[in-house]
Amino acid sequence: HPANTLSLHDALPICPIEPGEFIPRFLDWRSGVPSAKSALSTIIYNSFGLHCHLLASISINGLIKPINAFMQSSFPRPINLWGSVHAPGSNKPPAWLVSQGAGSVQDYNAQMKAGIDEVRTGRIVDGVTGWLDFYGMTDGAKSFDGTHYMYQVRTALLKRFMRAAGTCS
Repeated sequence: HPANTLSLHDALPICPIEPGEFIPRFLDWRSGVPSAKSALSTIIYNSFGLHCHLLASISINGLIKPINAFMQSSFPRPINLWGSVHAPGSNKPPAWLVSQGAGSVQDYNAQMKAGIDEVRTGRIVDGVTGWLDFYGMTDGAKSFDGTHYMYQVRTALLKRFMRAAGTCS
């Protein structure tokens, strides 16, 4: 990762269960950012669920609510974006179809969207979490293992993310 980015994978265990675990690590990382860059809002992007057994309560209580509370009084205010879990590929191994199949992923994404909307108190720039729906962009796309996608799909998702990050309102 470039020196001025913080990867959630580096900052947290694969499934953050303790509320607020991310904030101290974020502040520690931010203290090392050069002053010219630390005056800018940081974009925080999150998207996980499979490793948390698609339990939305873990994601909402362990990350969304603490980050939203932190953002309300933070300056410069970070911008938090949540990306929905991708559609499972047609080659998802049969052992995972029940727990990580289309229905389970869609239910999780709906719970996450509802949870984010429930705690939404304003616009993204006002310190709330934004929602990026990637499920439809990956539904039917070629996956090499049923969970992960080729670079073309990742490039399309990145373009969508960059458009969203540039128009946070």
